[in-house]
Amino acid sequence: MALFQRGGQAALLLRCAETGAFGLVLACYLHAALANALLVYRYRGPRRPPVRPPEGYEVRRATPADARAPGRLVREVIPDRGRAEEVERVLAARDGRGFLALREAFPVGFAAVDVRAGGGAWTVGVREGHRRRGIGRALAASVLGVLHAREPAPFATAWGLDPITGPFLRALGFGVERTYLISGTAALGHSLLVARSSSRDRRRRRRRPNRDGEGT
Repeated sequence: MALFQRGGQAALLLRCAETGAFGLVLACYLHAALANALLVYRYRGPRRPPVRPPEGYEVRRATPADARAPGRLVREVIPDRGRAEEVERVLAARDGRGFLALREAFPVGFAAVDVRAGGGAWTVGVREGHRRRGIGRALAASVLGVLHAREPAPFATAWGLDPITGPFLRALGFGVERTYLISGTAALGHSLLVARSSSRDRRRRRRRPNRDGEGT
């Protein structure tokens, strides 16, 4: 707290678990407003959920021969260039950790599992015109089969204010295991800066009206 005051920071972002007493007390002390919540989901469904693509679509493993075909789709769905390149690398690999959803041999969705770090970071994406048909769920079911071969219960994260990811995960059989509360203190940062000024500065500021006719 002292470092925050001495640094003259304009804002402070605080993250704490929902059961973290110290973090919650600190947030109350700082008069922090709840900004968001990071939800950690754990999969609770069957080890190998059935893959049921909608009628007219096909879901299959990606192969090195597909290296170029899904590139444009991935870059269209994932605006972050670095992340898009990682997904393209997984889809072009020979280890069978990438999946494609196709409509008349044309790729409209993808799923990729990156296990290089020892975990299971996975991504699912569907082209805008083919969403809300069950394609993403079919792709995710394929991914869960791969993840279950490496860990007993795959996990995922989603922001509390995200209206899409959370419901999608729950529909797949995920449940919330842990919640991290994200609180912000932008207003507090300003009050700390004022508190550090001298009494002479504060008197001078009170005499100087702002645009609304009130002292600052």
